[in-house]
Amino acid sequence: MSFTLDHILGDSIELDRCPNELSALRTLESGLSMIYATVRPHEEAHQARAPGWTSFGNLTHEGVPPHILAALPVFFSWFAVTGANYVRLVGYLRAIAKGVLTESDLGTTAGSKTILAECDAYRDSIAELADMHRWRNKVAAHFALTAPRKEDNAATLVDSALPVVGVERGRFHTRPFRFGKIDGGATIDSELPNWSLTEAYEHMAARYGPRAGDPGSQPPRAADPSTT
Repeated sequence: MSFTLDHILGDSIELDRCPNELSALRTLESGLSMIYATVRPHEEAHQARAPGWTSFGNLTHEGVPPHILAALPVFFSWFAVTGANYVRLVGYLRAIAKGVLTESDLGTTAGSKTILAECDAYRDSIAELADMHRWRNKVAAHFALTAPRKEDNAATLVDSALPVVGVERGRFHTRPFRFGKIDGGATIDSELPNWSLTEAYEHMAARYGPRAGDPGSQPPRAADPSTT
C-alpha cells in the first residue's frame, strides 16, 4: 500500500518506508486542520454579517469575538510554521520515493546538500504557498526585526512585529494595507505578504488530502462561532 504525498503531482511512497516521517505528516495535518476549523467559521460569520466588506480596523465592531481577534496573528504564525514543515517534509519524502536520496545519505555533506536542494525546489514549485513561506521566514519563525538580514528594508523590519489582521473578500488576511516607513527622506514599503490562512489551507487540502481512512486527515467539524 502507498501513501499519496501530492495529489496534484501524483507522487506517492510505500507505507512501510519512512514510517516516522509519515506519522509526522499526519500530526502536522491534524494541527493545520484544527487551526482552519477554528478560524473559518468566524470568516463565514463575518461574511454573512457584512458581505464583501473589507476592514482594516477593529473587527470586534463587526462581530469577531475579542479572544479570536487577539489570537488571529498567532493562528497565522502557527499555520505558517506548521504548513512550511509539512511542505518541506513532503519534499524530502518525494526525494526518497524517487531514489534521489537514501537513508545512508543522512549526515553526509553531499546528502545534506541534496536534501536542502530537493526540499527548496519542491517548496518553490508551489506558487500558491509562497506567501505562507515568506510569512514563516519573516514573522512566524522570528520577527525579522529581531534577526534582520541584509535584504530586509526598514519598513519590513518594523512591520514584522505589527500584529495586524484584516478582512478582504470575506477572508482574514495579513497586511490588509500597505505599510511604509520614511527612511532618508523616501517612503519605503514593507515587503511582507498579504495572504489568507484559510485559502492556503484549502490549497493544501486539495493537494495533500483528505485521505479516507488516514487518522487525522479529515478536518474537525467546524465549531459554532458563537461558542468558540
